[in-house]
Amino acid sequence: MTTLTGATGATGATGATFTGATGATGATGASVYGRATLQMAALAGLLGDPMVTEGIITSSARLAIPGDAVDPTRGGDYAPGRMPGFNDPKHLGRWQPEVRTQLCQTMLHEGLTYEFQRMSPNPAVDLSFAVRGPVSGGCASLTLQRLAKLSRPDRAVFDVQVGKVVAHARSDLRRARAAELLTQVVPQVPYWSTLVPLSPWRTPWTWELVGIVLSFSMQVIHRFKHALAVQRPNELSAMVQPLLLTPGWSAFPSGHATEAFVFAHFMRALLGQAPTSQLDIALQQQAQAIADNRVYAGLHFPVDGVAGRLLGAALADYAVARCTGRAWRPREFDGSHSTFLKDVDLKITDPLDNCAGGTPPAFYKAEAETAGLALAREDLLPEMWLRASEEMEDLGFTSVQALLAVGGGKPGASAQRGPATDVT
Repeated sequence: MTTLTGATGATGATGATFTGATGATGATGASVYGRATLQMAALAGLLGDPMVTEGIITSSARLAIPGDAVDPTRGGDYAPGRMPGFNDPKHLGRWQPEVRTQLCQTMLHEGLTYEFQRMSPNPAVDLSFAVRGPVSGGCASLTLQRLAKLSRPDRAVFDVQVGKVVAHARSDLRRARAAELLTQVVPQVPYWSTLVPLSPWRTPWTWELVGIVLSFSMQVIHRFKHALAVQRPNELSAMVQPLLLTPGWSAFPSGHATEAFVFAHFMRALLGQAPTSQLDIALQQQAQAIADNRVYAGLHFPVDGVAGRLLGAALADYAVARCTGRAWRPREFDGSHSTFLKDVDLKITDPLDNCAGGTPPAFYKAEAETAGLALAREDLLPEMWLRASEEMEDLGFTSVQALLAVGGGKPGASAQRGPATDVT
Protein backbone atom coordinates (compact mmCIF):
# COMPACT_ATOMS: atom_id res chain seq x y z
CA MET A 1 0.00 0.00 0.00
CA THR A 2 1.00 3.63 0.01
CA THR A 3 4.35 4.00 1.69
CA LEU A 4 4.67 6.95 4.02
CA THR A 5 7.85 8.74 4.92
CA GLY A 6 9.63 6.18 7.03
CA ALA A 7 12.78 8.19 6.42
CA THR A 8 11.76 10.77 9.03
CA GLY A 9 13.13 8.77 11.96
CA ALA A 10 16.12 6.63 12.70
CA THR A 11 14.14 3.45 12.18
CA GLY A 12 12.71 4.51 8.81
CA ALA A 13 14.46 1.54 7.23
CA THR A 14 11.82 -0.79 8.66
CA GLY A 15 9.61 0.09 5.71
CA ALA A 16 6.52 0.87 7.78
CA THR A 17 3.60 1.69 5.52
CA PHE A 18 0.59 3.90 6.06
CA THR A 19 -1.55 0.79 5.86
CA GLY A 20 0.65 -1.25 8.15
CA ALA A 21 0.98 1.48 10.75
CA THR A 22 -2.52 1.21 12.15
CA GLY A 23 -1.57 -0.82 15.21
CA ALA A 24 -0.85 0.55 18.65
CA THR A 25 2.80 1.20 17.92
CA GLY A 26 2.56 2.03 14.23
CA ALA A 27 6.01 0.56 13.73
CA THR A 28 5.53 -3.03 12.70
CA GLY A 29 4.04 -2.52 9.25
CA ALA A 30 2.04 -5.68 9.83
CA SER A 31 -1.59 -4.84 10.51
CA VAL A 32 -4.29 -7.40 9.86
CA TYR A 33 -5.40 -5.32 6.89
CA GLY A 34 -1.88 -5.32 5.47
CA ARG A 35 -1.49 -9.09 5.88
CA ALA A 36 -4.88 -9.80 4.36
CA THR A 37 -4.05 -7.69 1.32
CA LEU A 38 -0.72 -9.45 0.88
CA GLN A 39 -2.35 -12.86 1.22
CA MET A 40 -4.99 -11.99 -1.37
CA ALA A 41 -2.27 -10.75 -3.73
CA ALA A 42 -0.37 -13.99 -3.22
CA LEU A 43 -3.47 -16.03 -4.02
CA ALA A 44 -3.90 -13.97 -7.19
CA GLY A 45 -0.45 -15.02 -8.33
CA LEU A 46 1.34 -11.73 -7.63
CA LEU A 47 4.16 -13.47 -5.81
CA GLY A 48 4.63 -16.20 -8.44
CA ASP A 49 3.87 -19.17 -6.18
CA PRO A 50 4.97 -22.28 -8.16
CA MET A 51 2.06 -24.34 -6.79
CA VAL A 52 -0.45 -21.69 -7.91
CA THR A 53 1.22 -21.57 -11.33
CA GLU A 54 0.97 -25.35 -11.76
CA GLY A 55 -2.59 -25.33 -10.53
CA ILE A 56 -3.63 -22.71 -13.08
CA ILE A 57 -2.01 -24.69 -15.90
CA THR A 58 -3.87 -27.89 -15.04
CA SER A 59 -7.13 -26.11 -14.25
CA SER A 60 -7.23 -23.99 -17.42
CA ALA A 61 -6.52 -27.07 -19.58
CA ARG A 62 -9.85 -28.53 -18.49
CA LEU A 63 -11.94 -25.45 -19.30
CA ALA A 64 -13.95 -25.36 -22.52
CA ILE A 65 -15.06 -21.73 -23.07
CA PRO A 66 -17.32 -21.35 -26.15
CA GLY A 67 -17.34 -18.46 -28.63
CA ASP A 68 -14.75 -15.96 -29.83
CA ALA A 69 -11.72 -14.89 -27.86
CA VAL A 70 -13.20 -11.37 -27.39
CA ASP A 71 -16.38 -11.30 -25.31
CA PRO A 72 -19.01 -9.36 -27.34
CA THR A 73 -21.18 -8.74 -24.28
CA ARG A 74 -18.72 -6.44 -22.52
CA GLY A 75 -19.50 -2.71 -22.41
CA GLY A 76 -17.80 0.60 -21.66
CA ASP A 77 -14.05 0.69 -22.19
CA TYR A 78 -14.11 -3.09 -22.67
CA ALA A 79 -16.61 -3.21 -25.53
CA PRO A 80 -15.25 -4.72 -28.77
CA GLY A 81 -13.24 -2.18 -30.76
CA ARG A 82 -13.15 0.28 -27.84
CA MET A 83 -10.07 1.74 -26.14
CA PRO A 84 -10.01 3.66 -22.84
CA GLY A 85 -9.92 7.45 -22.88
CA PHE A 86 -6.51 9.03 -23.21
CA ASN A 87 -4.87 10.41 -20.04
CA ASP A 88 -8.16 10.26 -18.13
CA PRO A 89 -7.99 10.80 -14.34
CA LYS A 90 -10.82 8.34 -13.78
CA HIS A 91 -8.33 5.57 -14.56
CA LEU A 92 -6.66 6.21 -11.20
CA GLY A 93 -9.08 3.82 -9.56
CA ARG A 94 -7.74 0.97 -11.72
CA TRP A 95 -4.10 1.27 -10.72
CA GLN A 96 -2.23 -0.08 -7.72
CA PRO A 97 -1.80 2.38 -4.84
CA GLU A 98 1.96 2.68 -5.30
CA VAL A 99 1.41 3.65 -8.94
CA ARG A 100 -1.05 6.37 -7.94
CA THR A 101 1.49 7.56 -5.39
CA GLN A 102 4.24 7.86 -7.99
CA LEU A 103 1.95 9.63 -10.47
CA CYS A 104 0.68 12.17 -7.93
CA GLN A 105 4.08 12.85 -6.40
CA THR A 106 5.41 13.54 -9.88
CA MET A 107 2.63 16.07 -10.40
CA LEU A 108 3.34 17.78 -7.08
CA HIS A 109 7.01 18.18 -8.02
CA GLU A 110 6.24 19.48 -11.52
CA GLY A 111 6.87 23.21 -11.77
CA LEU A 112 8.83 23.51 -8.52
CA THR A 113 12.11 25.37 -8.57
CA TYR A 114 14.68 25.94 -5.82
CA GLU A 115 16.89 29.01 -5.57
CA PHE A 116 19.93 28.70 -3.32
CA GLN A 117 21.05 32.04 -1.94
CA ARG A 118 24.56 32.12 -0.46
CA MET A 119 24.06 35.09 1.85
CA SER A 120 26.39 35.17 4.84
CA PRO A 121 25.67 34.58 7.68
CA ASN A 122 22.12 33.53 6.75
CA PRO A 123 22.06 31.48 3.52
CA ALA A 124 18.58 30.66 2.26
CA VAL A 125 16.55 28.26 0.14
CA ASP A 126 13.69 29.84 -1.79
CA LEU A 127 11.09 27.39 -3.16
CA SER A 128 8.77 28.61 -5.92
CA PHE A 129 6.18 27.23 -8.32
CA ALA A 130 6.15 28.09 -12.02
CA VAL A 131 2.67 29.13 -13.15
CA ARG A 132 2.08 29.13 -16.88
CA GLY A 133 0.59 32.31 -18.32
CA PRO A 134 -1.18 33.01 -21.62
CA VAL A 135 0.34 31.63 -24.82
CA SER A 136 1.78 34.26 -27.12
CA GLY A 137 3.66 33.55 -30.33
CA GLY A 138 3.49 29.84 -29.65
CA CYS A 139 5.19 30.21 -26.25
CA ALA A 140 3.69 30.37 -22.78
CA SER A 141 5.09 32.78 -20.21
CA LEU A 142 6.07 31.43 -16.80
CA THR A 143 5.70 33.33 -13.55
CA LEU A 144 7.44 32.12 -10.41
CA GLN A 145 5.28 32.31 -7.30
CA ARG A 146 6.97 31.66 -3.98
CA LEU A 147 5.86 28.83 -1.73
CA ALA A 148 8.34 29.12 1.09
CA LYS A 149 11.73 30.66 1.82
CA LEU A 150 13.84 29.58 4.78
CA SER A 151 17.08 31.28 5.78
CA ARG A 152 19.44 29.62 8.24
CA PRO A 153 20.07 31.22 11.63
CA ASP A 154 23.71 31.89 12.44
CA ARG A 155 25.86 29.70 14.69
CA ALA A 156 25.32 31.93 17.71
CA VAL A 157 21.62 30.99 17.69
CA PHE A 158 22.35 27.27 17.81
CA ASP A 159 25.02 27.68 20.49
CA VAL A 160 22.37 29.21 22.76
CA GLN A 161 19.65 26.80 21.63
CA VAL A 162 21.72 23.74 22.51
CA GLY A 163 21.44 24.85 26.14
CA LYS A 164 17.67 24.70 25.77
CA VAL A 165 17.95 21.16 24.38
CA VAL A 166 20.05 20.13 27.40
CA ALA A 167 17.42 21.68 29.70
CA HIS A 168 14.70 19.68 27.91
CA ALA A 169 16.78 16.52 28.28
CA ARG A 170 17.06 17.02 32.03
CA SER A 171 13.39 17.85 32.43
CA ASP A 172 10.97 15.41 34.05
CA LEU A 173 8.92 15.72 30.89
CA ARG A 174 11.51 13.67 29.02
CA ARG A 175 10.58 10.58 31.01
CA ALA A 176 6.88 11.51 31.02
CA ARG A 177 6.89 11.68 27.21
CA ALA A 178 9.12 8.65 26.63
CA ALA A 179 6.33 6.48 25.17
CA GLU A 180 5.43 9.26 22.73
CA LEU A 181 9.06 9.80 21.76
CA LEU A 182 9.52 6.15 20.84
CA THR A 183 6.23 5.65 19.00
CA GLN A 184 6.41 8.87 16.98
CA VAL A 185 9.64 7.93 15.21
CA VAL A 186 7.76 6.43 12.26
CA PRO A 187 4.72 8.23 10.74
CA GLN A 188 2.48 9.24 13.60
CA VAL A 189 -0.64 7.56 12.23
CA PRO A 190 -2.01 6.28 15.56
CA TYR A 191 -1.87 9.80 17.01
CA TRP A 192 -3.58 11.40 14.00
CA SER A 193 -6.24 8.70 13.97
CA THR A 194 -7.27 9.59 17.51
CA LEU A 195 -8.51 12.93 16.15
CA VAL A 196 -9.56 12.17 12.57
CA PRO A 197 -11.41 8.88 11.89
CA LEU A 198 -9.02 7.61 9.22
CA SER A 199 -8.72 3.95 8.32
CA PRO A 200 -7.61 2.07 5.20
CA TRP A 201 -11.03 0.43 4.79
CA ARG A 202 -13.38 3.34 5.67
CA THR A 203 -11.36 6.18 4.11
CA PRO A 204 -8.95 4.51 1.63
CA TRP A 205 -8.68 7.50 -0.74
CA THR A 206 -8.08 9.97 2.09
CA TRP A 207 -5.57 7.57 3.61
CA GLU A 208 -3.75 7.41 0.30
CA LEU A 209 -3.88 11.12 -0.52
CA VAL A 210 -2.50 12.06 2.90
CA GLY A 211 0.33 9.58 2.39
CA ILE A 212 1.14 11.10 -1.00
CA VAL A 213 1.25 14.63 0.39
CA LEU A 214 3.40 13.65 3.37
CA SER A 215 5.85 11.68 1.26
CA PHE A 216 6.15 14.60 -1.17
CA SER A 217 6.68 16.96 1.75
CA MET A 218 9.54 14.91 3.14
CA GLN A 219 11.26 14.95 -0.25
CA VAL A 220 11.06 18.75 -0.26
CA ILE A 221 12.21 18.94 3.36
CA HIS A 222 15.37 16.99 2.59
CA ARG A 223 16.26 19.45 -0.17
CA PHE A 224 16.11 22.23 2.41
CA LYS A 225 17.98 20.15 4.98
CA HIS A 226 20.79 19.31 2.54
CA ALA A 227 21.35 22.93 1.56
CA LEU A 228 21.09 24.43 5.05
CA ALA A 229 23.14 21.62 6.71
CA VAL A 230 22.63 22.40 10.39
CA GLN A 231 24.40 20.20 12.95
CA ARG A 232 22.38 18.04 15.35
CA PRO A 233 22.36 19.10 19.04
CA ASN A 234 24.54 16.16 20.17
CA GLU A 235 27.12 17.21 17.57
CA LEU A 236 27.49 20.49 19.46
CA SER A 237 27.30 19.17 23.02
CA ALA A 238 27.91 15.80 24.69
CA MET A 239 25.46 16.88 27.40
CA VAL A 240 22.45 16.36 25.11
CA GLN A 241 22.40 12.54 25.40
CA PRO A 242 19.76 11.77 22.70
CA LEU A 243 17.30 8.99 23.47
CA LEU A 244 17.26 7.73 19.89
CA LEU A 245 19.86 7.16 17.22
CA THR A 246 20.51 10.53 15.66
CA PRO A 247 19.24 10.59 12.06
CA GLY A 248 21.87 10.90 9.35
CA TRP A 249 20.69 14.21 7.94
CA SER A 250 20.52 17.88 8.86
CA ALA A 251 18.52 19.15 11.84
CA PHE A 252 17.02 22.30 10.29
CA PRO A 253 14.14 22.44 9.58
CA SER A 254 12.57 19.65 11.63
CA GLY A 255 11.05 16.99 9.37
CA HIS A 256 8.71 15.76 12.11
CA ALA A 257 7.45 19.29 12.77
CA THR A 258 7.01 19.97 9.06
CA GLU A 259 5.10 16.74 8.46
CA ALA A 260 2.92 17.20 11.53
CA PHE A 261 1.90 20.71 10.47
CA VAL A 262 1.44 19.59 6.86
CA PHE A 263 -1.07 17.05 8.16
CA ALA A 264 -2.80 19.59 10.41
CA HIS A 265 -3.16 22.24 7.71
CA PHE A 266 -4.03 19.82 4.91
CA MET A 267 -6.77 18.21 7.03
CA ARG A 268 -8.07 21.65 7.96
CA ALA A 269 -8.89 22.19 4.29
CA LEU A 270 -10.05 18.66 3.51
CA LEU A 271 -12.35 18.60 6.53
CA GLY A 272 -13.57 22.17 6.00
CA GLN A 273 -12.45 23.30 9.46
CA ALA A 274 -12.09 26.92 10.56
CA PRO A 275 -8.81 27.79 12.33
CA THR A 276 -10.81 28.30 15.53
CA SER A 277 -12.67 24.98 15.37
CA GLN A 278 -12.24 22.39 18.10
CA LEU A 279 -10.76 19.83 15.71
CA ASP A 280 -8.32 22.25 14.09
CA ILE A 281 -7.06 23.45 17.46
CA ALA A 282 -6.52 19.83 18.51
CA LEU A 283 -4.62 19.07 15.29
CA GLN A 284 -2.38 22.11 15.81
CA GLN A 285 -1.74 21.17 19.44
CA GLN A 286 -0.86 17.62 18.47
CA ALA A 287 1.51 18.88 15.77
CA GLN A 288 3.26 21.03 18.36
CA ALA A 289 3.55 18.08 20.74
CA ILE A 290 5.13 15.92 18.02
CA ALA A 291 7.62 18.70 17.24
CA ASP A 292 8.40 19.35 20.92
CA ASN A 293 8.99 15.66 21.55
CA ARG A 294 11.89 15.70 19.12
CA VAL A 295 13.52 18.36 21.31
CA TYR A 296 12.95 16.28 24.46
CA ALA A 297 14.50 13.33 22.59
CA GLY A 298 17.63 15.43 22.05
CA LEU A 299 17.37 15.32 18.26
CA HIS A 300 16.32 18.89 17.45
CA PHE A 301 16.73 22.49 18.51
CA PRO A 302 13.45 24.32 19.28
CA VAL A 303 14.08 26.64 16.33
CA ASP A 304 13.99 23.61 14.00
CA GLY A 305 10.32 23.12 14.87
CA VAL A 306 9.58 26.84 14.58
CA ALA A 307 10.82 26.80 10.97
CA GLY A 308 9.18 23.43 10.32
CA ARG A 309 5.80 24.81 11.32
CA LEU A 310 6.01 27.53 8.66
CA LEU A 311 7.27 25.14 5.98
CA GLY A 312 4.52 22.64 6.86
CA ALA A 313 1.82 25.28 6.48
CA ALA A 314 3.26 26.39 3.14
CA LEU A 315 3.53 22.88 1.69
CA ALA A 316 0.02 21.98 2.85
CA ASP A 317 -1.40 25.12 1.22
CA TYR A 318 0.44 24.29 -1.99
CA ALA A 319 -0.87 20.71 -2.02
CA VAL A 320 -4.42 21.97 -1.48
CA ALA A 321 -3.92 24.45 -4.31
CA ARG A 322 -2.81 21.68 -6.68
CA CYS A 323 -5.89 19.67 -5.69
CA THR A 324 -8.49 22.43 -5.79
CA GLY A 325 -7.15 25.47 -7.64
CA ARG A 326 -7.23 27.44 -4.40
CA ALA A 327 -4.77 30.29 -3.82
CA TRP A 328 -1.90 29.95 -1.33
CA ARG A 329 0.05 32.42 0.79
CA PRO A 330 3.83 32.62 0.15
CA ARG A 331 5.72 32.38 3.44
CA GLU A 332 9.19 33.09 4.74
CA PHE A 333 11.16 32.13 7.82
CA ASP A 334 13.77 34.85 8.37
CA GLY A 335 16.75 33.38 10.20
CA SER A 336 18.52 36.73 10.52
CA HIS A 337 16.60 37.69 13.68
CA SER A 338 19.19 36.24 16.05
CA THR A 339 18.00 38.17 19.10
CA PHE A 340 14.54 36.58 18.91
CA LEU A 341 15.64 33.16 17.74
CA LYS A 342 18.21 32.43 20.44
CA ASP A 343 15.47 31.99 23.02
CA VAL A 344 12.61 30.94 20.74
CA ASP A 345 10.32 27.99 21.44
CA LEU A 346 7.58 26.64 19.20
CA LYS A 347 4.24 28.25 20.06
CA ILE A 348 1.14 27.69 17.96
CA THR A 349 -0.26 30.88 19.50
CA ASP A 350 2.29 32.84 17.43
CA PRO A 351 0.46 33.90 14.25
CA LEU A 352 2.04 32.79 10.99
CA ASP A 353 0.65 35.92 9.34
CA ASN A 354 -1.62 38.86 10.15
CA CYS A 355 -4.70 37.41 8.45
CA ALA A 356 -6.55 36.82 11.72
CA GLY A 357 -5.64 40.24 13.08
CA GLY A 358 -2.66 39.11 15.15
CA THR A 359 0.92 40.26 14.74
CA PRO A 360 3.37 37.50 13.76
CA PRO A 361 6.86 37.45 15.29
CA ALA A 362 9.58 39.13 13.26
CA PHE A 363 10.93 35.84 11.89
CA TYR A 364 7.57 34.86 10.31
CA LYS A 365 6.77 36.71 7.10
CA ALA A 366 3.92 36.26 4.64
CA GLU A 367 2.93 37.82 1.33
CA ALA A 368 -0.47 38.43 -0.22
CA GLU A 369 -2.24 35.35 -1.51
CA THR A 370 -1.43 34.21 -5.03
CA ALA A 371 -4.00 33.97 -7.76
CA GLY A 372 -5.76 30.62 -7.88
CA LEU A 373 -4.64 27.92 -10.29
CA ALA A 374 -6.65 26.91 -13.34
CA LEU A 375 -6.45 23.15 -13.21
CA ALA A 376 -6.07 21.04 -16.31
CA ARG A 377 -8.55 18.41 -17.43
CA GLU A 378 -5.89 15.71 -17.03
CA ASP A 379 -4.85 16.68 -13.51
CA LEU A 380 -4.77 13.66 -11.24
CA LEU A 381 -4.68 15.43 -7.89
CA PRO A 382 -8.21 16.92 -8.19
CA GLU A 383 -9.49 13.40 -8.81
CA MET A 384 -7.81 12.18 -5.62
CA TRP A 385 -9.22 15.17 -3.73
CA LEU A 386 -12.76 14.52 -4.96
CA ARG A 387 -12.64 10.89 -3.91
CA ALA A 388 -11.18 11.78 -0.50
CA SER A 389 -13.67 14.61 0.06
CA GLU A 390 -16.57 12.25 -0.62
CA GLU A 391 -15.26 9.96 2.11
CA MET A 392 -15.03 12.90 4.51
CA GLU A 393 -18.54 14.06 3.61
CA ASP A 394 -19.76 10.55 4.42
CA LEU A 395 -18.29 11.12 7.90
CA GLY A 396 -20.11 14.43 8.26
CA PHE A 397 -17.33 16.81 7.24
CA THR A 398 -17.55 19.41 4.48
CA SER A 399 -14.27 19.85 2.61
CA VAL A 400 -12.97 23.11 1.22
CA GLN A 401 -14.61 23.86 -2.13
CA ALA A 402 -13.26 21.10 -4.32
CA LEU A 403 -12.08 22.00 -7.80
CA LEU A 404 -12.60 25.73 -7.45
CA ALA A 405 -11.06 26.54 -10.81
CA VAL A 406 -12.34 23.47 -12.60
CA GLY A 407 -15.96 23.26 -11.59
CA GLY A 408 -17.84 20.66 -9.65
CA GLY A 409 -18.32 17.04 -10.47
CA LYS A 410 -18.12 13.60 -9.01
CA PRO A 411 -15.04 11.41 -9.14
CA GLY A 412 -14.50 10.06 -12.61
CA ALA A 413 -16.49 12.87 -14.25
CA SER A 414 -13.36 14.33 -15.79
CA ALA A 415 -15.01 14.90 -19.17
CA GLN A 416 -17.12 17.64 -17.58
CA ARG A 417 -14.10 19.64 -16.48
CA GLY A 418 -12.62 22.76 -17.96
CA PRO A 419 -9.89 23.10 -20.58
CA ALA A 420 -6.37 21.82 -20.00
CA THR A 421 -4.48 25.04 -19.27
CA ASP A 422 -2.27 26.98 -16.92
CA VAL A 423 -0.49 24.45 -14.74
CA THR A 424 3.05 23.52 -15.64
